[in-house]
Amino acid sequence: MYVEVPNVFRQAGGRPFVLQNLLGTSLKVEKSLEGGVLTPVMYLSPERSLYRMVFFTEDGDHEPLGTSLGRRLVAAVATAAGIEYKGLLDKVRSFNACDYACSCKFVCLAQYAGRLQYKDLHIYEALKTLLYIADKEFFYESLVCEILDVKRKVDRGFTKDGIRYKPGELALWVRLNGGSDLDWYSDHYSPISYFEALVANDIMFFDYTKDYRRMVQYIEGSTFPSNYKLTFSAGSRDKWTKNVLSMQGGNVAAVFREFPDIHDDPALDLVGEIGYTLVDGTTNDSRGLDPSGSLVCLKPLGHPAKRDKNSRFMFDNLTEFVQRVGYNA
Repeated sequence: MYVEVPNVFRQAGGRPFVLQNLLGTSLKVEKSLEGGVLTPVMYLSPERSLYRMVFFTEDGDHEPLGTSLGRRLVAAVATAAGIEYKGLLDKVRSFNACDYACSCKFVCLAQYAGRLQYKDLHIYEALKTLLYIADKEFFYESLVCEILDVKRKVDRGFTKDGIRYKPGELALWVRLNGGSDLDWYSDHYSPISYFEALVANDIMFFDYTKDYRRMVQYIEGSTFPSNYKLTFSAGSRDKWTKNVLSMQGGNVAAVFREFPDIHDDPALDLVGEIGYTLVDGTTNDSRGLDPSGSLVCLKPLGHPAKRDKNSRFMFDNLTEFVQRVGYNA
């Protein structure tokens, strides 16, 4: 896979934009190495940010045929995929990578947190998402090839930041939805056969999801490969969170403005009564290793989220979480 965008240059260093990899990293990914896990993430454009990048100027004006930057991105991917420019543009208009986003879409970490707040990364996200829209089959094949390359790297050992990781020392857990919430197991071009084949290679996958239907199917064990783990992302739809908790089979992640004390929070006993244990989700990105019955506690990431005092996709504290989900053991 190789996509170069003519006449578009990176703000950092001024080099041309070239898409060669689908998987990325983050500070939490790097923290996971300390626990013996490599957790590369595939960041795609969250919710409708791709639409905004392609069709809206910085002044907010809508351009039916795309902005100057949008035209170049779409044209580069259309050429690489061998499809018509207008055909890809039409697909962008109807695409949403996160159908169940709530108010989280206004503060999405894939747009505003850490390194992902920079325009260069937004463009890389957009290119990957355009490639997914243009040719899913090619996208999946490229993704599997890249995952196998990462696995070979883990198996032979590598050095990062002066630390040597011995052959086979790290487990590999790939997060497919970074900024997106795509259905990776029932799509027409589903790579589920790839997932099952990769079990033998000790390659695991994990995701957060706000899709209640998908989470219920996961808990019930319907059609999911054994090496794909889901954590339900609590947001403003408290009834869905309550139902997932009551099923006692799926982990739940929630963002707290006041981060809970996982050992001595006033509401700790209430969480225990519903059969869940607090997990500090800020220390790493190894959600696939969380034990069953985990309530994963997260912090707001990015300036918009940290300033947000009203959105219901976040919880003020653990006590409010228990009150809102309204679950009685």
